[in-house]
Amino acid sequence: MAIIKTNARSASALDATILSGNLPSISGASLTGLTDNGKILKVTYANPSNYSTTLGYSDTSLTPCASIAVTTVGLNSHFLIKWSAVHGRNGNGRSQFLMAKSYTAGQNNYANSNYLFYDHYGVYFENATNLKTTSSYSYYDSGSTLAIGATQTYYVFLGQIGSGTSDEANSQRLQVMEIAQ
Repeated sequence: MAIIKTNARSASALDATILSGNLPSISGASLTGLTDNGKILKVTYANPSNYSTTLGYSDTSLTPCASIAVTTVGLNSHFLIKWSAVHGRNGNGRSQFLMAKSYTAGQNNYANSNYLFYDHYGVYFENATNLKTTSSYSYYDSGSTLAIGATQTYYVFLGQIGSGTSDEANSQRLQVMEIAQ
């Protein structure tokens, strides 16, 4: 392959000299300081159906109000999970919010401390009959050691604490950003 060398002597004159020979080979291993850490590799999202439950947060029959499966494109990636919805409560009391990356039907993620994030006051309502408020929770999961092509599922749970008749989530959106490490 020929190498062209150009030298601009003035604005009107250009001297081009053609050199012959091969370029030296460069190994990728010798390149340093290049990294993709922190880059968003993939965004996965879902719009789960509206959800309503009359079950308490510790009931073993409680099912997720939302879930999303993510197939990884990077090695040992981190994940930013965001859930948003119109979170509602019928009756006084509190509504818990719990985010987990595992779920087994008939088991209680809260009692088993099997969760990423938990808030005992997901929605707190007193002296009224019905509340609907826009809610959003985010969690940064840096504890994954997944291979490329592995699947991770994230779950969101709502459940009542105290008196009340139901908890609900309408217009849900669940989004996961996979971040290179």
